Amino acid sequence: MPEANCSAPPLVERQITYLVIPFAYLMPYETAVQTLASATKAGSNTCLWRLKNDSKQQLFQHVDHLIDCSPGQNEAIGKRLVLEPAGKSAHWLPNNTKELVTFTPAGESYAFSIGEIVVYLFETQVGFMVYEIRYPSGTAVDDLISCNYYLKKISQYRHKIHRKPRPKQPEKVRQTLCLGETTLNLLSEIKVETFFENAKGLPRRALVYSGIVLDKSVWGRPDTEYENLLKNYLFLMRRSFKKTYLPAESEFNLTDNPEVLQTFQNSYWGISLEGAAQVSHLVENEKTNQFFLENHINNVKRTYFYLYILVLHQYFALQYFSILASRLPFRSEDHFQKINPSAKDRPSVESLKNRMVLFKLRSSFKQVSHITHQANLYVLMRTAFRIEELMEELQLELDAITALIDMEDNDRRNRNQNAIMIASFFFVIISVLADGWSVSENIDKGLSFKQYWGYISFGILIALLLFGGLWVTVYLFKNRFRK
Repeated sequence: MPEANCSAPPLVERQITYLVIPFAYLMPYETAVQTLASATKAGSNTCLWRLKNDSKQQLFQHVDHLIDCSPGQNEAIGKRLVLEPAGKSAHWLPNNTKELVTFTPAGESYAFSIGEIVVYLFETQVGFMVYEIRYPSGTAVDDLISCNYYLKKISQYRHKIHRKPRPKQPEKVRQTLCLGETTLNLLSEIKVETFFENAKGLPRRALVYSGIVLDKSVWGRPDTEYENLLKNYLFLMRRSFKKTYLPAESEFNLTDNPEVLQTFQNSYWGISLEGAAQVSHLVENEKTNQFFLENHINNVKRTYFYLYILVLHQYFALQYFSILASRLPFRSEDHFQKINPSAKDRPSVESLKNRMVLFKLRSSFKQVSHITHQANLYVLMRTAFRIEELMEELQLELDAITALIDMEDNDRRNRNQNAIMIASFFFVIISVLADGWSVSENIDKGLSFKQYWGYISFGILIALLLFGGLWVTVYLFKNRFRK
């Protein structure tokens, strides 16, 4: 790892940190939104959640409305709900965003406050729980990076987040918090199916979205020290690692790196499967500094985070479709015979295919803005999450599912044709019996040895019937094993 501590570490002028926890839920989309939006505090009519739009800038109109709580927005594929103070209190969370909590993982100690808590719900039945982490002024960059590393393991360090007690009202403050347990409790009513991990129960990890604006001391450092500083911070933040990790040297490249994008002379983005990071610093020009301390950091907090959520939705929705496809109730030898007919939650092939097509139509976009660096960042995000590769896999699944549906349709048509043929055959047999008996009676009237002709004609009819029955039996036997 390049050495970055030749001088005193820079100060953090502005910072943003979001912990993002993906999940899939079983409740129908509209029902889930209504369930959370109408939830109230026990014994009162105070709502726990509130539908709330967030401001974005300079995105295409249809993209701007993809997550929209306004009524009558047909473009919307998702909703955004913010946890109200009553909701925070109901789940033992600080409802004062200035209240500092102490986090003590692995023998270390950090301080931060919990800001806005938001849940995003999408029509694909994928959602995201987001916790805003606010560090106090003067927090060192290394401490911020290390704390984010521990925080992403949201259930590993259980009850290591401590609140200050209230001597006069101790019963109103739970002394320790676990964000994993809190997440599970907040989402309990919409029936979470998976947190996209093998472990059942509590979510284990969160993605970390973070941004920092460093002071202008970075700008005046020697070139080598300046570059090493940015390399270190950008790598550790986008991967949410701590500095004891020793990755390959190529991971630190600021150019020709598929995970890195330089949007301004003093601003870099890093995107990975573990998270996203924006690192910028102040310069000698005060107007430039004002832009980064106000407009830019606000865009990082809102517009760019909105794009990040859209890409995460594409990524995890595709994963969820793969999970659903793996549960389709068929076997190879009889590809549409259900293994467990009572499992009502297992999707049908046709239903899954329709959901995939609707997703491609409404949720997957390659262009989102006419602003170059916004468009480039969105492309970087999709590339880092390999959305196109996942879309290709989805197309292969769609083709395979279509082939299975065609096979089932052909089998159904063949079965119907066979049933018609067998029914027709028996009608023919009955007709032959009736006509044969009539013929035998007419023949008997004009012949001697009347008693013999009756037996002979009846025997012929019986033989025909036996032959027909044998033929049908052999046909059905062969047809069964041909499948």
